[in-house]
Amino acid sequence: MTGDNHQKRSTFIQVERIAATTIKLSMIVVWARRQMTWISSPLPSAAIITQISRSCAHQQFSLRNSDLITFFFVMLSISTHFTCRNDGQAPEFEINFFPTYDSCCQFSWMDTEKCRANNPFLVTEKWYPVVGSEYCRNDGNPPISIALSDTSIECCKRFFPSSLNNCQYISDKRWYPDFNSGHCKNDGNQPQGVLMSETYQLCCDRFMSAKKVQCYLKSNAFAKAATIKPTSNPTEVPTNNPHQSTNVIDACQSYTKKAQCKKRDSCEWNDASSVCSSSVVSVETRAPTYDKPTNKPTRRPTKNPTHYPTYSPSAGPNCERLMSKRQCKQNFMCHWNDATSVCSFFFSPVETKPPTMNRPTFKPTVRPSQKPTKSPTNSSTQKPTNQSINTNESICRSLNKKGCKNDDTCRWNDVTKACTNASASDKSSTPTSNPTLSRGEGVEMWYPIIAQSRCVKLPSNTPDKDPYATYEECCSNPWIDSKENCVEDAKAQQGAGSQANSDNPYYADYFRGSCHNDGNHPESETDLYDDLEACCHNPWLDYTRCMQIASAESSSGSNLNPYYPDYFFNVCRNDGKQPETETYLFDNVENCCGLEYMEYDGCIYLSN
Repeated sequence: MTGDNHQKRSTFIQVERIAATTIKLSMIVVWARRQMTWISSPLPSAAIITQISRSCAHQQFSLRNSDLITFFFVMLSISTHFTCRNDGQAPEFEINFFPTYDSCCQFSWMDTEKCRANNPFLVTEKWYPVVGSEYCRNDGNPPISIALSDTSIECCKRFFPSSLNNCQYISDKRWYPDFNSGHCKNDGNQPQGVLMSETYQLCCDRFMSAKKVQCYLKSNAFAKAATIKPTSNPTEVPTNNPHQSTNVIDACQSYTKKAQCKKRDSCEWNDASSVCSSSVVSVETRAPTYDKPTNKPTRRPTKNPTHYPTYSPSAGPNCERLMSKRQCKQNFMCHWNDATSVCSFFFSPVETKPPTMNRPTFKPTVRPSQKPTKSPTNSSTQKPTNQSINTNESICRSLNKKGCKNDDTCRWNDVTKACTNASASDKSSTPTSNPTLSRGEGVEMWYPIIAQSRCVKLPSNTPDKDPYATYEECCSNPWIDSKENCVEDAKAQQGAGSQANSDNPYYADYFRGSCHNDGNHPESETDLYDDLEACCHNPWLDYTRCMQIASAESSSGSNLNPYYPDYFFNVCRNDGKQPETETYLFDNVENCCGLEYMEYDGCIYLSN
């Protein structure tokens, strides 16, 4: 009885050990299936056994190497993992690689029949179009509900008929691993069932990570040595639609992550298909012509040159982007407005007189006044020669008032504020019966202020520089932004012209930080004030500065200081602070702004 009990106890202990070993094996099977990422052989190498042994020791499992091998035999026999993979996820310690799926199945530890039955390429080796590109793939991962093709040519004809040659070339010129030579190739001789890559870099990363650098070098040399086979019937005319560079397309598609794709300037990520593709757009070239050149010009040249050439820059610096006062002042072409805290372009373009190609007319260019002058001038008894007049006239026009009075051959005209030739304007004893031209009174001329996109009546003390007879002609100036607003503003000025300054409301001049009641405010101006003090209290104006400017303007009539140019700010001043070495001194601001290095429009606007 005792012996039977002992035998039963021994049997029970053996069964208990077998049950415990079975439980351990089942737990290891579950863990090992999660760790199975090798490519070719499902059997573990020595490195894998060592890794699993350490993991088992960490999980408080004690299992010998022989038990591990037995475990793998059991695991492979009860599972359906008798297959080979080429998804590029082989561990670094894997050494069993094979060039084809069939050679992998013939490995001694594999069940060849089951391995061949589990070949995924027997069903999925179909061609499908790549979304966002112009070529086809057959990597066994086609999108859901998309038509598949048996060959790459059929796929390209179906989905990319307009770029058939490009599609077929890229589809057939993908890379596959050649383990015998140790690098990747794209000669089209890949075995059946091998995973193709768009670039040799991706191919080397997938299959030859241990010798990646050598694979790069050999594959690159193979690509340079490879040549395209010539066609039997070459085309006579080159193609009109050049295809994109395959290097750009392949380089973009090698990035499988969104962050990597966005770092490349020539690539863009497609969120719908999760594919990185090239952002370079191929531009269709013009069809080459083989006709003989004609003797006639292809385009009729213009008879006249362009009408409004400018001597100032057509586009100034982008002053608006300068947000600080210091940055604005560092650019001599920009001006900082303390009232609005805005940096703007200092100069405005100057309109020049349109060049004429016709014969000169004998009509006066300035409309004469309706009334004759009070004192008729005397006509010249002796007509000077044209050559002497032209020579002296050019010399006199270049002089200012002081230089003109010091020159005996020149005469200063207080009406036109210009220096003319004295021989052409000398008075004789014989008076003329016809009235002379006078710009001082009875003449209506309009002058464009480009900086404000409006037109104003030309003041009597302003030099004659391209005025217009009507405000409609002035508002048609090409530099005026809105002709309609300009015309409305000019009409408002005409209606207020007969009123005295005392009857005009005050309006704020935000550019200068002051207030005026000259009646030249725009019609759209809504902030009008009855007195100067209320206007200077405008929240966008500095009250102290506004009142100082108004006080200086009211007493400017008694200011006897000469005007001198400030070239840096393009303004003329008469504050008596001119340097001792300054030789260009003028009685009025117009002559000062007319200097060669001063921009007239901006100087007049800033100096008044």
